[in-house]
Amino acid sequence: MRNTNKKQDNHQEKGIAGFEKLWVWQKAHLLMVEVHKICKRLPYHERFKTKDQLERSSASVTDNIAEGHTSYYYQDKIKGFNVARKEAGESQNHKNTPSERIYYRG
Repeated sequence: MRNTNKKQDNHQEKGIAGFEKLWVWQKAHLLMVEVHKICKRLPYHERFKTKDQLERSSASVTDNIAEGHTSYYYQDKIKGFNVARKEAGESQNHKNTPSERIYYRG
């Protein structure tokens, strides 16, 4: 059975999810990409501690924004956005750790 709602068909054809339109998700995604670029420059001995934590926490920000946005219930939305905020704080903390700062200078 064909869906007669052209707006919905057009939305699905483009493959754009609703959360990808959010400016906060777009900024978090750009940050995640930058964090992954920085992590590639880390020395070998930092790859298993710092790299893993930074990449996972930065990716979790976008994941939780998407999860919160697509949740049906208001409280679930708020929970997803709050978790995203905490993950952003965790990423910032890893970046600001004194022993790690020397690797982030451009």
